[in-house]
Amino acid sequence: MAVAALDPKLKEYAELLHDFSRVLSNLELRRILRELKSMVERAVDHEIVAFLYQLQATCHQRLGQANKALDDYRRALQRLREPTQARAETLSNQAGVLMYVGRYQEAALSSLEASRISGGYTHATLGKLAEALYRLGEIDAAVQTFQEALRLADLTNPSQCFMMANHAAELGLDQDAVELFARFIVRRNGGEGESRPAIEVIGSASEEDKAGLENVQILDATIRRMTAMAAELARLSALPTVEGDEASSEDAHDVYEATHQLREDALAHVLLG
Repeated sequence: MAVAALDPKLKEYAELLHDFSRVLSNLELRRILRELKSMVERAVDHEIVAFLYQLQATCHQRLGQANKALDDYRRALQRLREPTQARAETLSNQAGVLMYVGRYQEAALSSLEASRISGGYTHATLGKLAEALYRLGEIDAAVQTFQEALRLADLTNPSQCFMMANHAAELGLDQDAVELFARFIVRRNGGEGESRPAIEVIGSASEEDKAGLENVQILDATIRRMTAMAAELARLSALPTVEGDEASSEDAHDVYEATHQLREDALAHVLLG
């Protein structure tokens, strides 16, 4: 957003809060939130106030306070009546919180409105739209929208790789999620290890590289599942070859893939109670 350039502090907070690959403590989030609220009280320009409310919403979202985040987005949009890029960004970010609370139809509409505004047709907006369509049962449209989001994304940017990996995991595109998360790790480390297989990159990643997974449970579960499958297939391939082994390995892979939804449902049951 252009207004961020007016204040280096706002630009710093925007980059920090919107990068979900970075882990922020609740203490740090509350400190930033207090400072943003103080800025809102002093600001007079509508667009700057709206931008501050949007950053507050992201703080509340990261703190798990979805209703407060939606209130902040409502306040921001009240100040952004014209179809500007600022309104598009706010609508796009609002869609993420609407999905978090299960309001998928509203999330899709918010993303669609954002995408129709000049400057709003971005990988971030289309990624959220793809997720909303998927949750609404429009699987083919969701995958096509994700592919368009992927085309628009800058995959030399670690943050965007992480975001797209999360969208892929949400859509059940496990292999895409793994490849994009591996790309995130490689780009985060300056391109080192780019030629290695994705699972190998992830397996040798540092705890710091993988810290952001605690922000995205489905991507974390996908990475763990695919890593476990790769390890099991490697173990089976290392066993002495006897007649029927190759067929057994293929059968094991088929069973693993066939039970994907059952394992997803079991995981959701555990995570969501």
